[in-house]
Amino acid sequence: MLISNVLNSQIKTGGNYNNKVPFCSMYLKTDILEKTNQHKQMLAFDLDGTFLVGSKKDFDEFNRLYNPDKQKLVFVTGKLIEELQPMLDKYSANGIDFPIPDYFIANDGQQIYSITRENNRIKANIDNEWETKLSTFDVSKVLPSIEKSFQKDLIGPKPSIIPISYKSSSRLKWFLFNHSMKDTIGEDIKKVLAQNNLQAEVILDYVLPEDMKKKKNLEQYSHLLDSNGGCYAFAIAASNKGEAIKFLQQKFNIKDSNVIAAGNAQNDISLSDKGFWFIVVANALEDLKESTLKLGEKLKKTIIMASKDGLAGINEALKGLLKS
Repeated sequence: MLISNVLNSQIKTGGNYNNKVPFCSMYLKTDILEKTNQHKQMLAFDLDGTFLVGSKKDFDEFNRLYNPDKQKLVFVTGKLIEELQPMLDKYSANGIDFPIPDYFIANDGQQIYSITRENNRIKANIDNEWETKLSTFDVSKVLPSIEKSFQKDLIGPKPSIIPISYKSSSRLKWFLFNHSMKDTIGEDIKKVLAQNNLQAEVILDYVLPEDMKKKKNLEQYSHLLDSNGGCYAFAIAASNKGEAIKFLQQKFNIKDSNVIAAGNAQNDISLSDKGFWFIVVANALEDLKESTLKLGEKLKKTIIMASKDGLAGINEALKGLLKS
């Protein structure tokens, strides 16, 4: 179903989410994405579960829609910069023309890199302005207040919250937690931060069953798993995906109406409430879909519920938003 066929209607995506979030009337204005100077539009996409879910046909279609002379392409992901080149090599080996981004936002917003290409290899340059902005944050100074408030959940033979070393740094610390806490823990942590005058971001995520099975000593986490075998997680962090995109948006003076983001999971929630377009791909987790219901009416108008999975859903939305 093409976006043009659902103007002023609603896209059904399955599950309990049918008909809850209205589709934006984006064809009512022809200047939604204005014809402005070079690089005055930004495409900002999550990778796993979003941009990377696609066939060769989907990538070919995206490359026809994407105009590198006018649009900055940003990958905003939980991946580290070291994972970008192997990923590009993998897709190239499979005959897929994978687009090279202008920017790579890594580790859920903790680092920003500008990307260039030299001799068929990428060159990543850290954004020093972003580094300076986050330089004073130290997650070890935040954790004691969190640990004190959730002490009873962190101790015992079967703790409800377990810290993990996954991609930990001075800017980020991840925890797995019991699925029964998923509806309240985010707000509970924010209250603790506010009560202690601490500045930090709370990032929620969901570890898929197939990824949990890869973990060593899985039995120590078994009591945290939901009925599908997956596990919820949260991170205390210096920043998040949405804040990193806003930084680049302001850096290049790009209007909200000229930014299109897309995601599929809870760690993409921060992309949904910044005022720019946000595509929820059809294969998105229910937690992300449900979170858009809590947005104000103005922000709901920026949410695009795609009827297709991954990159096909992105292409579906782009054909509407980029239509002149």
